[in-house]
Amino acid sequence: YNEIDADTINVYNKESALIYKITEASLSGIKFLQLIKGGPDTNEISHYIVEANSIYFRIPNSDYDINFKKFHFSFSESKITLEDFEYNPRNIDETFFAESDFRQTRLRISIPSIQLSGIDYVNFIQHKQLHFQSLKLSNGIMDILMNNDKNFKVDSTFNPMPNELFNSFNNALLIDRITINNGDIIYNQRFQIGGKKAIITINHLNIMAIQNAYTLKKNITSTISANFKINNTAPMMISMQLPLSSKVF
Repeated sequence: YNEIDADTINVYNKESALIYKITEASLSGIKFLQLIKGGPDTNEISHYIVEANSIYFRIPNSDYDINFKKFHFSFSESKITLEDFEYNPRNIDETFFAESDFRQTRLRISIPSIQLSGIDYVNFIQHKQLHFQSLKLSNGIMDILMNNDKNFKVDSTFNPMPNELFNSFNNALLIDRITINNGDIIYNQRFQIGGKKAIITINHLNIMAIQNAYTLKKNITSTISANFKINNTAPMMISMQLPLSSKVF
């Protein structure tokens, strides 16, 4: 009653490769009469709840996939909850590095809990602008491995600075506050296949990033405060001001 359920939803591309897989999905709070009349208005959408038990996403033109579980989106609460987020390459490390003649950086990201709150979904529907009041990541681990046993390739790849990346969004994505609680970063370099790795860790990472908009001056600055331990021993504190709306670095 007022609900649509699906055991499995598979989406394929033109080459018949699976790009999305959603299991045990449901959309509740809908009224079928509204759909027959041409669709609900924004007030009626506020009763919707979207849930899924697991979601797989194959990133186009990439060697990586995204998986997460327990997706929950309550429109009335303007809140999205994700559990067990995973960003991993499709292949094991040796296969991943063997696919290139040059040095590569492999990432593995695991985040048990992600919460997005204060979602302005009405503005997204009307103007295609995605605005979150808060993004909270808890107990995440980022594992980085670089294979220094191969030569570095000099190319013209554009590696944007924070303000360049922000301006490229053209205000399509805005997040007022980002909080990272108790994260870990493991940075590895290897110098021969199967050899001992050089490792640096950042442990117990806590970050608070607040976006401050100054309407009269028409600029946006992000204030970042962080504390962590290097190799689980040396305590560090960092404070930064990033002028995101600046046109030049």
